[in-house]
Amino acid sequence: MKKISLVLTTINVPLLVKEYLDNFSAFGWNDVKVIIIGDVKSHKGKTRDFIEKLHDQNNSIQFLDIDDQEKWMKEYPKLCKIIPYNSDNRRNLGYLMAFQHGAEIIISIDDDNYPTKGDFILGHSIVGDSVTLPTITSSNGWFNPCSLLKNDKNVEIYPRGFPYSKRFEQSTIDTNESRGKVAINLGLWINDPDVDAITHLALPVKITGFNASREKVMVGRHVYCPIDSQNTSVSRTALVAYYFTLMGADVYGTKIDRFGDIWQGYFAKKIIDAMDERVVIGTPLTDHRRNKHDLLKDLQKEIWGIAITEKLVSWLTDIEIEHTNSYVDAYLELVDKLETDAIKITDNESILRYFQTLVDSMRTWVDTYEKLA
Repeated sequence: MKKISLVLTTINVPLLVKEYLDNFSAFGWNDVKVIIIGDVKSHKGKTRDFIEKLHDQNNSIQFLDIDDQEKWMKEYPKLCKIIPYNSDNRRNLGYLMAFQHGAEIIISIDDDNYPTKGDFILGHSIVGDSVTLPTITSSNGWFNPCSLLKNDKNVEIYPRGFPYSKRFEQSTIDTNESRGKVAINLGLWINDPDVDAITHLALPVKITGFNASREKVMVGRHVYCPIDSQNTSVSRTALVAYYFTLMGADVYGTKIDRFGDIWQGYFAKKIIDAMDERVVIGTPLTDHRRNKHDLLKDLQKEIWGIAITEKLVSWLTDIEIEHTNSYVDAYLELVDKLETDAIKITDNESILRYFQTLVDSMRTWVDTYEKLA
């Protein structure tokens, strides 16, 4: 059986872990390691008390508060400088710790994504396997994962990070079967969809389940879509290309935020295609019981990400990755090209400085990954 780790960040007492452990037990997945990454505002005492009560069910839960994390990072001082406090970027530590523990499949969830009645691990267990599935090809090179889902208003919605220039664009989608090795499995959600603040404000919907026709599809090479980190698994070998990108740069008084996992996913898809592996979308579903959000604040945080993404994905689809001896080589080539070509994406000095910080952090990520390998 493959070694599997589940990673989440939270400042709350992670009550959802009990539901995941019950799900794992119900379907015979008794060796899944759970890594919980806290932050400055975490309830350390309450969280540890809660986990202690779960040990009768499962003794493979690891909670790391800030002190634990900083102790672990002493061996990687450069890494410490690119993992900010009060940030979902800290889940990078969970990824690396899972990698260090020997995980072959690393699953990332948010702390408001609960398991449904189905077998949660089964949907992710195909990562690392070669499978045959209906495969998306698209005349415009884009696919909308929300098209696999039904919503209560029967309207078309798009996931957070989908370029606005590609929304509602006429495109021919084919789904002929093909075979490929799965590097990432993107699970979807019921209840609240992972859409941007604009959609939440203008077109609030609830997801009720899958469309009857398809519950799992493979995304063809050179076909793009957002890949978030709410219910997503990655293979051990592809993890180096799955860095949750650093956010927080100030542009005209507004921070770039809420796109760390989205850019993570776009970069990963480019490298996965270059390595001739695949992304799969569909099961397992999670129940997204969304934490309380101030949607106007979310909109403010997302606005620069929305704008930059338009140019970033255009650049990304145009470049070629030639160094495909390994995921490390391919990802470093992407990083080098991002550094050289940043001026093609933007002429804004604040964003250009941010891109330099970003590529430096991506190199630090690779360096740490290689030390742990």
